[in-house]
Amino acid sequence: MKKTKNISKEESEKLLSERFGECEAYDVINEKIGQTKFGSEGNCMSACLATLLECHIEDIPCLHGHKNWRKALNDWMIPNHGFYLISVIANDDLFERTQGSLVIVAGESMRGVNHAVIYKNGELWHDPHPEKTGIKDAEEMDLLVQYYKGATND
Repeated sequence: MKKTKNISKEESEKLLSERFGECEAYDVINEKIGQTKFGSEGNCMSACLATLLECHIEDIPCLHGHKNWRKALNDWMIPNHGFYLISVIANDDLFERTQGSLVIVAGESMRGVNHAVIYKNGELWHDPHPEKTGIKDAEEMDLLVQYYKGATND
């Protein structure tokens, strides 16, 4: 197993800048997609994914009630879009580390139901619900990660 070296945030930003240049890939998103279903069968997560993947909301598989919806979603996203979803508990450190990125954040909505929205720089960037009221508290972060077939730890 390859050992990794801990580096400072400044060193990390410098290396990323040297390798990829100064750009924010997500600033090119053309359309924020709104949800089309509401309540317990709502499709806010599908709307967030459609926004980030720049596809139609109808293209996102409906996974309500699926026992392992994240695995099923990743099984669809990897071959179709080259990304997979990682879900983690939201915390201040993650918001700090994802500055400049668009991330899906889930929590209880002002309407009292679970809801997914998109944050950028720790703030609401897109709420797919027509009321646009966001969530009370961030409970979970869903990060899209690019998939590399054949990637190893070497």
